[in-house]
Amino acid sequence: MAECQNFRTGDQARRGHADLCAGLEVELVGFNGEYNRVHLLVDFPSKVTLPKLANSLKGASSRRMRQEYPELVKVRPTSNVEPLQRT
Repeated sequence: MAECQNFRTGDQARRGHADLCAGLEVELVGFNGEYNRVHLLVDFPSKVTLPKLANSLKGASSRRMRQEYPELVKVRPTSNVEPLQRT
């Protein structure tokens, strides 16, 4: 990630995730992260299941990062392996 000159600072990332949490009616209590991941401590109502919350946060933050930093999007390599033919 060092090649990306305009990558978010910690404060920008924290604010962005706080906005995402607010949109899901969840309170961001703690935030920490590294260049390739973040750790969130959230307070969420019992009506929201943890897997649904995690998927919503991961999806929304991934979409936002791809929109703001298209240079970070990895192109998936194509496979050179031909599919097996059944007989």
